[in-house]
Amino acid sequence: MNEWKRCEETVTMAAPDTVQAGPDQIGARVKRLRVERGLTQRALAEPGYTAAYVSTLEAGKTNPSEAALRYFAERLKVTYEELAVGVPAGLRTEIREGLAEAQRLMDREGRTEPAESLLRDLIDRAATHELTDLVAELRVTLGSFLLRHGALTEGREQFEQAEALLADQPLTARVRAIRGRATAHY
Repeated sequence: MNEWKRCEETVTMAAPDTVQAGPDQIGARVKRLRVERGLTQRALAEPGYTAAYVSTLEAGKTNPSEAALRYFAERLKVTYEELAVGVPAGLRTEIREGLAEAQRLMDREGRTEPAESLLRDLIDRAATHELTDLVAELRVTLGSFLLRHGALTEGREQFEQAEALLADQPLTARVRAIRGRATAHY
């Protein structure tokens, strides 16, 4: 095993983004989920909170506490994470399983088109939920697939996009994207 391959296998991409969204984003999410479930502000709020608090929350005028978010998440039948950051439960796992499936299609079965198509779909899903660490990881994988099949320009573009997504991350998080771009140039 060459030194680059070993480095690639031991370095992971950026850590998951688990920062709570802003009050306006949370408020919009609460309102959307409440309306989808046919609840009034009072029905959502009671007995722990008031309808006025829910109104203020939905308007984005207050930054809810973790306790409030957990309360409303339970009432809305979603996870705390989905309410706080907008990422549905299990999405990260589904995307990682899809990534493993794409790698299996490519490595074991040599099925290029389905693997590339799956990766592009996964990139879209991860980007929709602003999971930049996963988008970057998927782009690096897609870039590697493209390089293997002679699509150097498109592969390099995938590495560049991944590197741009990780620009504020430490070098260890960006190394696979940088290595891929360098390989494409070479």
